[in-house]
Amino acid sequence: MSASLYKKEIGSGRDLVMLHGWGLHSGLFEDIAETLSPDFCCHLIDLPGFGRSEDLTGDYALEAVADTIANNIPDNSIVLGWSMGGLVAQQIAISHPEKVAELVLVASSPCMVADEGWPHGIKPDVLKEFAEQLANDYEQTLMRFLALQSQGSDSAKKDIRLLRKRVFAHGVPQKRALHAGLSILQTTDLRTEFGELKIPVTVMLGKLDMLVPVSVGDELKKMLLQSNVRLLKGAGHAPFISHPEKFMVVIKDCVNV
Repeated sequence: MSASLYKKEIGSGRDLVMLHGWGLHSGLFEDIAETLSPDFCCHLIDLPGFGRSEDLTGDYALEAVADTIANNIPDNSIVLGWSMGGLVAQQIAISHPEKVAELVLVASSPCMVADEGWPHGIKPDVLKEFAEQLANDYEQTLMRFLALQSQGSDSAKKDIRLLRKRVFAHGVPQKRALHAGLSILQTTDLRTEFGELKIPVTVMLGKLDMLVPVSVGDELKKMLLQSNVRLLKGAGHAPFISHPEKFMVVIKDCVNV
């Protein structure tokens, strides 16, 4: 199941692992990592099959991705996960608790897809449509997903230009990883395990996020009393792109440096 991962370290201080979302790569965090470098050793990692990392050799499942990442990060790290990367971060905290001292979820939750009893996620039809379109034109499908992530932000046009510029900066994702990543988003439900975590958890949500609504914040506080939910005014699904200064303030405020 292992894969050779692309890893980059920036800065010194507490270990901060940064995990990106579906279809993208860790390069999106480089500017943020440079600014945080006086206080944190930022570990930028491309998920298997994305960016500069090799695909997994076995089944591409959430647990396998989490195991692979866990084998490549220090113990007692702050693990930050954005969107799908938040699911990976949670799974690492569940399966490898020695690796995670604090958890930061950015525009993410334990269950990313909405259903009748959980209206706090992405509509199932949205991900189903993307999965069907991947086979025909996966580059255009990626572009459409990036546009969806930028919707709602008060700087949406600028955000989508930046995301489009960077998405293929390190090559195209593996098609298997893209399909498997959508399956992870569609099928993962970690709500029970999330409620049993014994570590500090910060949840950062964009008030204008069109994919992960702010209503999930109240639900997560019910599940885990020690969770700290922070809402970023004017931000959509990618607050580190649209509001980097506010994003970094939350990081410094909410984790123990």
